[in-house]
Amino acid sequence: MEGSCPAACNAPQTCPGPGASALFFTTLISSLLQSERELADNQMYPMDASNFMLDEYDFIVVGAGTAGSVIASRISEVPQYKVLVIEAGGDPPFLSNIPAMYPSLQKSEMDWQYKPSHKIKTARGW
Repeated sequence: MEGSCPAACNAPQTCPGPGASALFFTTLISSLLQSERELADNQMYPMDASNFMLDEYDFIVVGAGTAGSVIASRISEVPQYKVLVIEAGGDPPFLSNIPAMYPSLQKSEMDWQYKPSHKIKTARGW
């Protein structure tokens, strides 16, 4: 056991051996891979519906955000109306499921590489 602990550790019986960090790292990687399998469920997002397109629609709603979804829902309450909702983009990447990973998605294709302009009277905190 001599020489296996760092110099700052004076009590070898309390120092973790080299196997402890390897075990921790292996467990961490295994947990991340298991989480990825559970989060990357293909049924989580709707399938591409382009195979079910009609020749014509009564209403086309562009954007499936909060307002677009509500408008499309209200219009579709009338049974004879055919409504098409168009939303840009595909399924989000796996990293978007992990809140702490949001910085890696900024200025990428996920946010259309949007960079806000600086405003003098914004973000002052008061």
